[in-house]
Amino acid sequence: EELGFMGEVKTEVGYLFDLLNTETYLDKEIGCNRSLRLCVFIDDLDRCPPELVVSVLEAVILLLVDGPISVWMAIDSRIVVQCIEAEKDGLFGKANISGLEFLDKIVQLPFTLPELTNDTKKSYLDKIIDDKELDPARVLSRFMKEGLDRKLL
Repeated sequence: EELGFMGEVKTEVGYLFDLLNTETYLDKEIGCNRSLRLCVFIDDLDRCPPELVVSVLEAVILLLVDGPISVWMAIDSRIVVQCIEAEKDGLFGKANISGLEFLDKIVQLPFTLPELTNDTKKSYLDKIIDDKELDPARVLSRFMKEGLDRKLL
């Protein structure tokens, strides 16, 4: 109770690590048992209040320490950096650390998706509509085939 929210996160993450470390699966490609990994996807963090942004990033740090967890974040780093600096200004200001440097310590493999041109967007939408990519029968057929393929593995 004295540790607050981050203490609760650390306790829950510990339970999750224990569960993931007790289960394995057979990787037929390399012919051995492998540990399970959990992928956590975080989206729209840049739309949250600054204090929540920093709390989530601190929780991500706990998830990444010695755990079988991968965290994927889809964020606008410019906004997240501003949130970090707003929340940690006193601490970081004295140490001459920027919000970007803090974020760089958490994000291990950053990449940026290119801006799509209007022609590219239109082409994508035309393909979906004209080729019936999202036709329910087609989606169900692919899902059933993939589901059966997974069961056969």
